[in-house]
Amino acid sequence: MLSRLQHAIRGRQTSFFRQQLNTWLATLEVSAERVLDAGGGANPVKNRVRSWHVRDYVILDNCLENQRTEPRIIADLNRGLSTENSPTAMGECGSFNVVFCLEVMEYIWNPVVALENLNLFLREGGRLYITFPFVYPIHDPVGYDFLRYTQEGAQKLLTETGFQVNDIFIRRIHDEKLLAAAYNADRMHGREDNTAGHTGYCVTATKSKG
Repeated sequence: MLSRLQHAIRGRQTSFFRQQLNTWLATLEVSAERVLDAGGGANPVKNRVRSWHVRDYVILDNCLENQRTEPRIIADLNRGLSTENSPTAMGECGSFNVVFCLEVMEYIWNPVVALENLNLFLREGGRLYITFPFVYPIHDPVGYDFLRYTQEGAQKLLTETGFQVNDIFIRRIHDEKLLAAAYNADRMHGREDNTAGHTGYCVTATKSKG
């Protein structure tokens, strides 16, 4: 009984990991004709940023989980866009000024294709806001939590798929000494710099020209 109560209380609490995402989003001023929110069905970004002046807001999702907002585009970002697997997406390529992809990349098993797809949705010079997890427990839904990323890995993936990285907001563990102690206890040797406390990255990037 007590363990169920503790679990329920923990479930209502906002993690420090999520708090940092909210802090980053609260700095963003979004002014665009069209915005795509990839994976935003369960938690739309629209009301989570500092300001929002958008004519057309479109959610893309794969509908594996219950959605708070019905997606207008249904697609699996792991697969190349085509009339067979994503018919609603084909007419939207190159039509968005801004794309959000928040807390999605851990569920992606084919990140190069996924990022190429996000690039296709953007107009030339369009803006991408995307998050990458680095240190985070394996979580639900079972069978769909696939990948974690280093800062260098996230940057490399973005540059190889046609983006220029503009800014990286680093998420850090709340108590870095505890994480460092866990690494030391297992004799894991990290860099001699300030990266030991990294837990993830919130990245701003631009679709490269040409």
